[in-house]
Order: sequence, then structure tokens, then C-alpha cells
Amino acid sequence: MTQESMNKAIPDPPIPGEQFEDSACELTGGTVPPCIGRVASPVRFESTSGRFFFWVPQETLVEKTQLVHADSSVGGRQITYYGVVEEVYRRSRRRSIDEEMDAFDGDLDYEPPFALEGVTFAEATILGTDPPFLTPPVEQSAVFLSSEAEAGKAYDYESMTDVMTQQDWSLPIGLLRNGGAGTVGVARIDLRDLCGDRAGHMNVTGQAGHGTKSSFLLVILRSLIDLTHRWDDGNPEREPFSVRPIVFNVKGNDLMFIDARNRHLDAKGRALWERMGVSPQPFTGAQFFAPCSVGSGPVNRGVARVLRPCQPQRQTHTYYWTLSDVIRFGLWSFLFSEETQSSESMMAMLDHVLGEIAEDCNADHEHPAGLQLRSGGGVPQSFAELVTWLRGALRDPDHPARDHRIHAFATCRALLSRLGLILEREGESIFDHGTGWGRPLRVLAQGTTDPLVIDIALLPNDLRRFVVAAVLHQVKEHQMRSRIPGQVYFLVLDELGLYAPRGARDPITRLFEHVAAQLRSQGIILLGAQQHASRISETIFGNSEIKAVGASSPVELETPTWSNLLSRPQKARALTLRPEEKMVLMSRGWMNIVVPFPAWAMKEAEADRQSLSAADLQSAFTDEDNHGTTQYDFPLNLPEG
Repeated sequence: MTQESMNKAIPDPPIPGEQFEDSACELTGGTVPPCIGRVASPVRFESTSGRFFFWVPQETLVEKTQLVHADSSVGGRQITYYGVVEEVYRRSRRRSIDEEMDAFDGDLDYEPPFALEGVTFAEATILGTDPPFLTPPVEQSAVFLSSEAEAGKAYDYESMTDVMTQQDWSLPIGLLRNGGAGTVGVARIDLRDLCGDRAGHMNVTGQAGHGTKSSFLLVILRSLIDLTHRWDDGNPEREPFSVRPIVFNVKGNDLMFIDARNRHLDAKGRALWERMGVSPQPFTGAQFFAPCSVGSGPVNRGVARVLRPCQPQRQTHTYYWTLSDVIRFGLWSFLFSEETQSSESMMAMLDHVLGEIAEDCNADHEHPAGLQLRSGGGVPQSFAELVTWLRGALRDPDHPARDHRIHAFATCRALLSRLGLILEREGESIFDHGTGWGRPLRVLAQGTTDPLVIDIALLPNDLRRFVVAAVLHQVKEHQMRSRIPGQVYFLVLDELGLYAPRGARDPITRLFEHVAAQLRSQGIILLGAQQHASRISETIFGNSEIKAVGASSPVELETPTWSNLLSRPQKARALTLRPEEKMVLMSRGWMNIVVPFPAWAMKEAEADRQSLSAADLQSAFTDEDNHGTTQYDFPLNLPEG
């Protein structure tokens, strides 16, 4: 078919107001959608292999974010161009504002005798072509609004199905935004680009509150868990895949009630979940851990900072470390801040002190790092004894901690000052001064589970970093040594810049960068979020295959971090995103999506108290005082033998 014959076959534009619900593209005559415009490529608006412009008739409504496609004959080949409208422009034929005013003679009540003489046109970014040619569409090519099926072609959903196994790797994350209020099918990403098979990690940027970053990441988890429940059916012929989500609560008590239904979820919100194909359910099997409650008296190690109005078996567990725990889990270096570790003399003394108080042992479940505290010989057995021991070193230059006077008085005093944070009241919530073992976090699990939620909201920044590093280190060591096939850990963490700031080189930042750059293939995936992507490690942001933007600060969007990721119209779009809207960068380009309202409570005030106090649990966790490996009653697709 030639371009001329194709043009003759195109029906008239839609009548004003007949913008079709959802797909915005009702078929005319059963086969051909209505034409809404034609490609134009005048000077300064040339078409390229990445974008094209098209004009639309006066009576036709076209909106930013709508998905469109253009049929074009190029070099004797029929090519369909799939694109998304980045911006819609209106241009008058008059040359100046003066002429515009003169048409009314300066009178607001005057109606000129001539009709509107301007033109509406739009800019579209090309997402893909069929067949795949890297060439622009020609002018006068017809442009159509896309249907749900055509939207799937635009984002190459077909490639999300494995050719050899026919396994569908698509993960629903919302609905595709299509204009100001419309949608056009399910928004999907390729799970292989998230879970480490081909790439990994997701990063979300957005302002506090309006950006709804944590809500979006929990929607991702809900979709993941639903998918794996269908996937992990015990069939050994299917590739194994199980998820273990670990969520850090960093603000108030916001994420400490995600096992309760959200009482504000209405029928419209549930319908959106159903259109996604995901069950709108809270995380009823979630477990919760929090620092110990610290009052005016002695610390009660059995009472958590956050107590939930629920059945005892669903209550929050406490966590804390002793000096012995820090040694046997290999967490010594994480006790000390970036500033402390930037000093060579301090690092030398830290290494020496560790050698004085710790010794090698066989690595096992209770000693994952292959270390234990030395016994006897005056070696400190607790944080309190360690401080007393170091104070003795201040008075005695020949003290073992000073290593034959190699380490100066000032260095020893600085180390004592740093340990003071652990002994202060806030530090007591996660560090016990006594001997023996405490209740350190054990986050390893087999199979698919609901999230493990760890509260760090009220801890000082340095202590927050310790807790997060301790968890990440534990997962890293396990996955590198004895990973179960298909087992993937997803770590959800907001305020990522606190733990891996740009330019930092301390052990915690390096741990995060190591995971981001090298360990996605080992089944460790970061679902990170922050207000300012420009302030987090470039290694982490760059290795996040899927990037998302919520409502963001204009100052942030003008930083170099975003200069090569967002066009000017896309930056303008990011400034006006509503809380339920996100822009997601996947392999084909930016995707505008609508995120469903959370089915779980995002704060205590949203919790349905009846579901929160229900005694029935939909999980089979065995905690064993948090010393055993958590199990989940769900089959795994593991090969026999």
C-alpha cells in the first residue's frame, strides 16, 4: 500500500468530546482507528529516528502522555512508529502579542468576526518501530491514538516472554497513563531487568510526601509476591524464583502496619488493582522488628519501641547487639563513622584493637564471620568492659591497646569518644552493655515471604547506618556462600543518600556499591529511594536498571544527574506529577503510569483495626527467638536429586 492509498483509507477525525475511555481509540469500521493528525517536519521541527511532530485539526483533543502511532511508507517499506506525546503546543498565526490584542481592539467583550487561525501540534518521542528500522517517519503520515494492544507493542511487552520456555517475565506495576485522566492498559516491566537475571535494582526519586516513594516500592513488592505465589508451584520443570523482601521503616511508624487493610481503599481503588491483575491485599504475613524501648529506667529488652494494637503473636519483636554479636557477625568496622575511618591512625588502631579482642574460629550459624571474642587474659567481654579497658590505655602508654606506644593518646581518646555513642541512651536501644549474646537481626529465609520490616526511624544517623549495613552484610555473605537457586532478596530503603552518599568511601558506602555493581547476579536487589538522586553514590544510581520519578523538586531535576535522562518537557511533567503518578524508565524509554492506592495501611491512622487485631496468620514463620532460619510454608521449584 502506498502512502497516498493509505491516506485515502483513513477515516475522519473523532468528533470533539468523543475521547474514548481507557484506550482512547475506538475502532472505526471494526479495523481502523480514527486519525487524529498527520506528521509534519518543517524547518526546526524535523522528524528524527527518535521523535516526530504532528499537527491536529482544530476540533481534535490531544494530550501530553497519550500513546500514539503513525503509519508511514519509507523507501517502499510500511513502518509503524509507536510513540508517546511529550508536549502539545498551540501556535497563533500572528507574530506578536500586540497583534493578538489588536484583533480584539483591546476590548475583552469584543468577538472578532474571523474564526481561530492558529494550529495545534504535538511532539512525540518514538518508543519503537515495527519492523525495527532506525529512520524517521515521512511528513503527511497519519497519526492515530493507540489501543491497549498497541501500547503493549510500544513498550515491547512481547519480548518479556521467553522465546525458548514461553515463560512470561512481565511484572505489572500500575496502569499506563494516557492523557490527564485516561489509562490504556497495564504498565509492565521485565522482571529479568529487575531481579538480576539480565540487570537489576530499582531507584525512585521524589519529594517527601508528594513523591509517595515507599508506597510505590511496596506496590512493586505486592506484585512480586503475587507473581511468585503463582510461579513457585513446586514444578521442577519451571525455573525457580522466590523473593524475600526486607523493608526498613525510616519515618515515624509509617511502615509498621502494612499487615492491616487500608480503610481508605474504596471500590474504585480496588478496581484499579483488579485491572492490574494483582490482588489488593495487605501483607498479612509480615514480621516487625524495632529497637528496644528506652525510658528513664533500665532498658527493657523485651519491649519494642513500636507496640502495635494486635494479637501477641503479631507483636513487634526487639533487636539488639552485644559486643560478642558485633564480633561474631563481622560488624566491627560498621560501628565507626566515615569521618572516623577517614583517619589512617584511627583505622590502624581499630584494626589493632579488633586483633586484641577477637580470634578466629570455625565459621558456623552462630559465628558467620568466623570470629569470636577472646576469653581470659583481661580481654573485655562487653561494651562496658571495652570502654573501661580503653580508659586504662589513656593512663598507661604500655597498655596492649596502644601496641607498644604506636598509637597515640589522642587516637585512643577519639576511639573512646566514638564508642560513647553506643553507650549513650539512644545507643542503648540497639546495643547492650552486658556480656553474652543479644538478639541480633537474623533476616535469612527460604522461599517467598511477606516483608520483614525493620524499624530504624528514631535512631541517630550513624546507628541507622549500622543496622542497615548489618542486614546487608548478612544477606551478602549468605548469598555469596550458599545461595538457594532462584532465591532473591529485595531490600527496600528510603533516604538512600544517608547510607551511600556521593563521594563517600567508608565501609558502609563501599558495601552498598559492591552490592549494586556486582551482586545482583547473586540475588541481592536494592529497591532504593531518595529525594535527591544527585546526592547518592553514582555507582548505585547508575547500576539501577529501572529508575522512577515521582513529584520532584525543580532544583533536583536541573542537576547533571538528570540532564541526560529527562528532556525539557519530561522535566516539566515531573514537576506536576500527582501522588499516584510516576514516570518509569525502562528499556524502551519513559513510561507514564498510575500507581494503585495502597491496599495496606501506610500509617496507623489508616489501619483497619479489625484486620490488625485478627488472630489468624497467613504465614508459617518460625522465629525461635530470632535465632533460627525463617521458613515459609510454600513450595519451591527446585530440581530433584
